Amino acid sequence: MSDLKAHQLIYAFFFLLNYCIFTFTKLGDESMNKVILILASLLISSATYAECTELLSGKRCTDEYGNQYTIQNTLSGGTEVRGYNPRTGSRWSQSTRKSLGGDIIQEGVDADGRRWNQTIHKDLGGRTVISGVDSDGNRYRKVID
Repeated sequence: MSDLKAHQLIYAFFFLLNYCIFTFTKLGDESMNKVILILASLLISSATYAECTELLSGKRCTDEYGNQYTIQNTLSGGTEVRGYNPRTGSRWSQSTRKSLGGDIIQEGVDADGRRWNQTIHKDLGGRTVISGVDSDGNRYRKVID
């Protein structure tokens, strides 16, 4: 698999992950972690064949190209996904957690080392507000009724 295709799959995964988070914002912390873990596992299995080792708090996987992934639950109830390509040295990561107020906070670093973040919030009117900064430094805000 070329690096470009791998990056496209990773970005497709993040899109799918964000869509699911928007859809499941009413779920509790435990359900959200399961959704994220399942989606991360699907990315790894759909990208290529990967051998995974179960950890106490998640999985560690290596695919047929040598790319390495870890998917872990954090002590605070969040989830961390990290990837590494030993051939190119590129790394990427994403962490997802809930704030005390119930907002979903996502932060990450893309394969080019650029940081991004977003917050998903339910406003008083019941609308979902998604705001953040993408990996190019562009701010965005979207309201979903």
